[in-house]
Amino acid sequence: MKVIRIIAVCALLALSAAACSSSVTPVGSSAAPSAASTDSQGVTASTIKIGIMAPINSKAAIEAFAAVGLSVGNVPLEARTVGNYIDAHGGIDGRKVVFADFPYNMLTPSEASEDEAACTYWVQDQHVFAAIMPYNVTDQQLACLAHGDTPLVEGLPGRLGTPSIMRTYNDFYFSPSDPPVRSWVTTMVNAFLSDGFFAPGTKIGVVRPGDSQWAYAESLMAGILAQHGQKVAADAIVASSTEAKAAALRFKDAGINRVVIFDSSSGGETIVWMTTTAAEHYYPEVGFNSEDNPGGLTSTIPVSAFAGSQGVGWRPVSDVAYSRQPPANATTALCLKLFAAVGEKYTNQLDSWTALSFCDGLLSLQAALKGAKVINPQTLAAGYQALGTSYTSALTFKADFGPGRHAAAAEMESFAFHAACKCIVYTGHFYPITG
Repeated sequence: MKVIRIIAVCALLALSAAACSSSVTPVGSSAAPSAASTDSQGVTASTIKIGIMAPINSKAAIEAFAAVGLSVGNVPLEARTVGNYIDAHGGIDGRKVVFADFPYNMLTPSEASEDEAACTYWVQDQHVFAAIMPYNVTDQQLACLAHGDTPLVEGLPGRLGTPSIMRTYNDFYFSPSDPPVRSWVTTMVNAFLSDGFFAPGTKIGVVRPGDSQWAYAESLMAGILAQHGQKVAADAIVASSTEAKAAALRFKDAGINRVVIFDSSSGGETIVWMTTTAAEHYYPEVGFNSEDNPGGLTSTIPVSAFAGSQGVGWRPVSDVAYSRQPPANATTALCLKLFAAVGEKYTNQLDSWTALSFCDGLLSLQAALKGAKVINPQTLAAGYQALGTSYTSALTFKADFGPGRHAAAAEMESFAFHAACKCIVYTGHFYPITG
């Protein structure tokens, strides 16, 4: 089953359609000069071809995890709606957008084979310039695209690989709405230390998948804690309810009263862990981040499991309750207005997040390549770097590309579970994303 991508559905929050009043175009700076002098594949004098992941079997995948009230929007329509807007507003450096849809099977028994098929389709069959994949992207997929000289845009770098992977493929990866794992883990742990969640005397546990990036995340967290005289007292790799139950009983016996969840499936591990702990009448306080997508999980997980929990995150659509979303910025409002005009009105977490991800990726591409003249991975990298803070992301508080920053989310805000509303709300403390 395709857990990693579609269970991202389990906690994403819909944004208010009432915020769709703005028509401001999110325009950034022109692309910086580059030594490269020829256009890349997928680029002609009049067109630029972009690969998009169009999910299939998403409804069945959602239902398999008992996610409440979620669905996936019409991704091809959403992408083409934004493409039409871009074409009507100068194109991508004067070129019209052409799409190559890959029908990604969310129920695939083999993520690796589906990733390989998508990469082959885009790079070898369709010869796209870049791909947009707002679901969880693996290190292997990034490597495949990079070897095909095909940049990836908006692919959730919060989960993507170790620093060595990111350094190797740095010029082939760009996201206006996420930070790299090193940066957000560092910021999260320091925030939990400074606000007292990791107060002296607390016993801290980590729940994570078995992937190498999450072993790295735990190691990074342990190193920061050690500098403050604390430690990870217990950890567990959880991929099933059986593993979760065994870990919950072990944590409970060890007196673990704080748990950080590193979630590779945007809510999947979180659902398994917290429903299991509630069934075992074990209620540690959970430290969340945006990758756990806690904001919408109170409809799926017993609210008793949230008592005392808090977090820090960079993605409002994942972090907090639907009714507690911050006001839409200009880019968010523009995207939602475009979608509403073609009948796409969002009522749940997943479809709004997916739509905004494609919108953000395409609009940021337009901004990064404005004035580039020649379009290839080198000019794209230079263009994103030149944007600095001039591009407003549809999905995060503040984007800062700047030198060496290809994953641009620049701030995280604190949030906490409130018993009165049985929901998660922002609490107003912002942390610059560092590390």
